[in-house]
Amino acid sequence: MTNTHRVVLGNKREIDISIDKLKSFENNQVESNIVYSTIDEELWRRRNGKLSQKDYITCDKTISQFFTEYYKVQNQQDKRKKDIMFGVLYNSDASPIKREDKRGKKPDELTIIIRMIVLSVLKNKKISTHNMTLFDWLRKFYIINDGFYADYKSDRNNIYKYNLLGYIDKSEYPFDIDSLTKQEKHKMVKQYYNNIVELLKNKLNVTLRKFESDGLIYLQTYMVGVKKDENKKGKHYEPYLLSPKELNKLKELELDIKEKMNLHHLIGKSLYAHEGFKKELNRRLLEDGLKTEETHNHFKFVYNTYSISKAFTDVQLNNYINQNTYISKAIEIEPKEFIHTYRNLLNEAICNKYDRASERYKSDITNKYTSKTIGNLESLKAFIDDKHHMIDTYNQQGKQFSKMMLSQRHRDNLSKLFNLQVETKETTSTDDNSFVLNEKDLPF
Repeated sequence: MTNTHRVVLGNKREIDISIDKLKSFENNQVESNIVYSTIDEELWRRRNGKLSQKDYITCDKTISQFFTEYYKVQNQQDKRKKDIMFGVLYNSDASPIKREDKRGKKPDELTIIIRMIVLSVLKNKKISTHNMTLFDWLRKFYIINDGFYADYKSDRNNIYKYNLLGYIDKSEYPFDIDSLTKQEKHKMVKQYYNNIVELLKNKLNVTLRKFESDGLIYLQTYMVGVKKDENKKGKHYEPYLLSPKELNKLKELELDIKEKMNLHHLIGKSLYAHEGFKKELNRRLLEDGLKTEETHNHFKFVYNTYSISKAFTDVQLNNYINQNTYISKAIEIEPKEFIHTYRNLLNEAICNKYDRASERYKSDITNKYTSKTIGNLESLKAFIDDKHHMIDTYNQQGKQFSKMMLSQRHRDNLSKLFNLQVETKETTSTDDNSFVLNEKDLPF
C-alpha cells in the first residue's frame, strides 16, 4: 500500500494505516466507527464492525503511537454515540513512536498552559451566556487581544489586502518589507493569520472537549446558517439555528459532495478546511438549500457556535487539579513567568507550523520537477535548489513577521486576566456591532 504507515502489533500482525486519515484526525473530533475502521481496517471488516473489548484496547494502543492524547466524547448530534477527540500528532509526517501503553500521557506544554488559562477564566471571571464561535471565545478567554480581533476581521473583510502592514513602521521590520511584491505581502499576512487562528482554535477546541469529557463544563454546540431571506426591501441574510432535520440534510449534502470530489480522506473540520469543498458546499446551500418536510431554506454559509457553562465547585476543581499533576505544576508558576512561558511556547508552535509548511512546499517542488524533467540533471538540481532557497527565505520572513506581531500589536491579553500592568497600550475599536455578518468573520 502507498501513503501509509505500517505498525507491528503485539501478536506480530502488521497493519497499514492511511497517513492522510491520520493527519485529518489531528485536533479533530471523529466518529468512533470511522476511527477504529481506519486504525485496523482488516480487523474491522473481519469482525463486521463489532470489536471485542480486547480489540478496542489493541486499537487504542495503536492510536497512542500516533497522538499525544485522545479521549472519548459525546457525538454532537446523537448523545447516545461516542466520538473520539484527538490532540496533536507526535510527528508532522504522522509516523508512529515505539509501541507501548501511553494512556495517561500528558498533553504538550502549550495545551497545558491554555487549559490553565481557560480554568482560570471559568473560576474567576463571569463568562458570556451567548453562543459564540471559537474565534470569539479566544478573545473572551484573553488568548487574543482586541487588536488582533479587529485586525483579523478587517483584513478578512478585505480579502487579506495586507491592511495590517500599514500599522507597522518600516523601521520595525527585521527584514526589508519593500523587497516583497504585493502578492508576497498578501500571502505573508494571510499565512500569518491562518497559522495563529488555526493553532489557537484547535487548542481551545481540544481543551473544551476535554473539560466536557471530564465533567468540568457543560458544552453545547449549535450549527448556524446565514439564511437567505427576501422581502419588499430585497435580499438580506440573517443567522438561523438549523433544526435536527436540517442538520441531517446538511450531513447528506456533505457526503454527496465528499463523494463527488473524492475527498474520502478528509473528516470533520479538515473537510471544511478544504477550499474546494467549502466553495461547492456554499454554492449548493445557496442554490439548492436544505429541504425538509416542513422547511426549505437557502443559506449563504453555515458555521458552529458554542455555549459554555461552568459545572464545577471550588472543591471539585481542586480535586481535579490534584488528580492531574501536570496542571498542578503549572499553577505553581508565578503569573509573569506563566505569561512569558505561554508566549515562548506559542511562538515555538507557530514557527513549527511555518517549518512544516515549508518542508511540504519543498517536497512538492522536488516531486513536481523530478517526475517530469528529462535532460540535464545538474541544471535541474540548480533550479530546484534555487526554488528551495526562495521558500526558505520566505519561511524565515514569515516567522520573523509573526514573532514581531505577537510581541507588539497582537500580544495576548493575559496581563488583564492576571491583573498585571499592561506593557503597552493600544486603542482599537472592537465594537461588535461595527462588523457586518460575513463568512470571512467566521472562519471554520
